[in-house]
Amino acid sequence: MYGLNDFENSYIRQLSGGQRKRASIAVELIADPSLFFLDEPTSGLDPGTERSIMKTLKTMSEMGKTIILVTHNTLNLHLCDKIAFFGEGGKLCFFGSPNDALEFFNVTDFVDIYNIINEDVDAWKTKFDNSVYAQNMKEIEAKPSTNKVINKKKSFFKQLSILIARYIKLVSNDIQQMMLLFAQAPLIAMLLSLVTTDQLYKGYDDTKAILFSLGCSSIWLGLLNAIQEICKEKVILQKEHMADLKLSAYLFSKIIVQGILAFLQATCLVFIFQKMSGQAETSILINPFWDMQIICFLSILSAATLGLFISTLVKNSNLAMSMCPLLLVPQLLFSGMLFKLEGITDFISNFILCRWTVEGLGTSVDLNSLTHLVQTINPLIQVEAEDYFLFTQEHMIKVIGVICIMTLALIVASYIVLRKNVDKNM
Repeated sequence: MYGLNDFENSYIRQLSGGQRKRASIAVELIADPSLFFLDEPTSGLDPGTERSIMKTLKTMSEMGKTIILVTHNTLNLHLCDKIAFFGEGGKLCFFGSPNDALEFFNVTDFVDIYNIINEDVDAWKTKFDNSVYAQNMKEIEAKPSTNKVINKKKSFFKQLSILIARYIKLVSNDIQQMMLLFAQAPLIAMLLSLVTTDQLYKGYDDTKAILFSLGCSSIWLGLLNAIQEICKEKVILQKEHMADLKLSAYLFSKIIVQGILAFLQATCLVFIFQKMSGQAETSILINPFWDMQIICFLSILSAATLGLFISTLVKNSNLAMSMCPLLLVPQLLFSGMLFKLEGITDFISNFILCRWTVEGLGTSVDLNSLTHLVQTINPLIQVEAEDYFLFTQEHMIKVIGVICIMTLALIVASYIVLRKNVDKNM
């Protein structure tokens, strides 16, 4: 857009009035429409800026776009191809070229036309209806249109790459948000390390408590990363979808960026935690670091997809944030770590992410092989191993598979709800 090239990295609030007007037009140009309707695009602007915008619109019309605008500024009406004057009651008093308008009303300034029309609207309407200008307009209306509407299909991958780049730029431009996103994982890791004891990876009870906290933290990170990401963009999404934005590309751009963020957070969380608290001596897939990192990464990503799903349901960011406690409390209650679950509660736990997260973390450190607190008092006591923490590759792969299925189900549900909401508002 003319005059905005030097401000491509600026916020809208930093632009002047005229630049904001051009920016609002530029937003519409993203969809590359062939027809523009503008209501007072130059109102409140100084004469120089008003002329600049009118010249921009003239340039757009010369590119093949149709510009229809309502204006009360007459300084640059000569830039228009056709102008229409309406009197009181919406009566058409003239339609034609700017020069023809001056000739028709027998004036030298467009400002004088306003006063002339208001003196006798019906007389001017009658004069126009009987004029050659009205006849020319009827002939134009009678001609069949030869223009064909071309449906410009845009590539899914092209849209995806643009949306990913835009999302990353949005996150990186908000310094406070970016610092918060990347500071949470190290801070949580350090806090968890402060409360660990020398029984970590030795005592069953202490290790299970820390792993439960680590799993809950992973879910907390993912949920807060994404729960506002769609609802805060619904107005923009609606507009861009009307211009052939593919909802699948939009959703996948969110998931990919959230996936990158989840990987970085999980890596930082596990690395700092193990650096400060030590590693388990056992591993089941790769090594103690990557076994734990994979579970934390998948859990953060799955929680992020849950956040995206909620974000498609709610109307605004405030409502999305108020949903967080309702989502986190079941993770605690039905994880199987705080209370013994039986019957219906045990069945519900199968759909709770935290249950599978802690199950994966406990499996990675062979939790069943650790000493229970009661066994330190009486070593002869035998404690039955929990099915949750079977130290086998098959069990670990099952846990990873369940988390992946949950993630995929949430992605599909998010797309369905997003499609329904967007189509309903079109």
